Amino acid sequence: MNEKKGNLGNMQLISEVNDSFSSDSRAFACERLPVGSRILITGAAGFLGSHLCHRLVNEGMDVIGMDNLVTGDLKNIEELFKLENFEFYHHDVSNFIHVPGKLDYILHFASPASPIDYLKIPIQTLKVSSLGTHNCLGLALSKNARMFMMKPNVFRKQLLLLTIHFMDLRSGLCGFLILMAHV
Repeated sequence: MNEKKGNLGNMQLISEVNDSFSSDSRAFACERLPVGSRILITGAAGFLGSHLCHRLVNEGMDVIGMDNLVTGDLKNIEELFKLENFEFYHHDVSNFIHVPGKLDYILHFASPASPIDYLKIPIQTLKVSSLGTHNCLGLALSKNARMFMMKPNVFRKQLLLLTIHFMDLRSGLCGFLILMAHV
């Protein structure tokens, strides 16, 4: 009974956070990316990153995929290599990131996403979450780009919580969305 009460309390907290978004924040989070935007996707060879690469390339975006391939697999994006609007950088975002030319958006999805990987490579997981985010923010600032990042969390093996953070360093607008799913 206490467990259910605790879960309801968490859901209520999430609901309150969600309700606290201003209409500007919601509009930013739901904005459609303009065709022809140049977008960096970190973690591009992973599950979520590869699906984003496919979707955005098909929608006419210029996509730069970046992955160190520790947990990602090039097979997830191999058919994109022949396309003109896709580039791939084999790079660890824990190190300084340089992308030549303009950049409109950074979608920071690099991170081992499995609790098994967290246990196998805990330091690398911490580095990509901290230094990788720091490096992506630095790149966003230098390129005057907007940045989104996602952090998956699993609670009690049944509830998947995705926290999507967004930052617009040009206007100082920051916020996050929380999505829940039962698995």
